[in-house]
Amino acid sequence: MWKGLGNPAFIILIGLHAAAALCHQFLLKDGTLRRMLVPAR
Repeated sequence: MWKGLGNPAFIILIGLHAAAALCHQFLLKDGTLRRMLVPAR
């Protein structure tokens, strides 16, 4: 019964993660996306 739900659930989680990153970038403007993309010095 649960065997076929793994792949769609994984895709949904990836989409939620991307949406949260974009929300932080454009709505909250807190620099989270920049900190994730630019390597630390």
